[in-house]
Amino acid sequence: MTNPHRFPGTKCLGFFLVVVACLTSACSTMKPIAAKDNVLSAEQFSVGDRVVVTMSDGDRVEFTVSEVSPLGIGGDEQFIRYTEMRDAKSRKVSAAHTAGLVLAINVVLAAAAAMTGVPGTGM
Repeated sequence: MTNPHRFPGTKCLGFFLVVVACLTSACSTMKPIAAKDNVLSAEQFSVGDRVVVTMSDGDRVEFTVSEVSPLGIGGDEQFIRYTEMRDAKSRKVSAAHTAGLVLAINVVLAAAAAMTGVPGTGM
């Protein structure tokens, strides 16, 4: 028969993993890119953005932008002209959300250490 108290941090670890999974999604957001006069342009994209582009024919393409030019955007060995795009969404990393995630992880770790009596924490 196993002792349910053998690993006192197991519940805390599970809770911690759920919190990390939820907070990780807060580091970046997928947002629609607003077209000016129904046309997308270079000023709306940045190198490093993860984009989902809906083409004029309805096909969807997803890639990381590695090139931004006055004619279109490129990445993953493809180049798409702005005139061929119906709409696009972009995922940008948010520094504020990432900082919040790091802070939240540290708070959860400290709480888990306090509840389990981890050596070296003074608890």
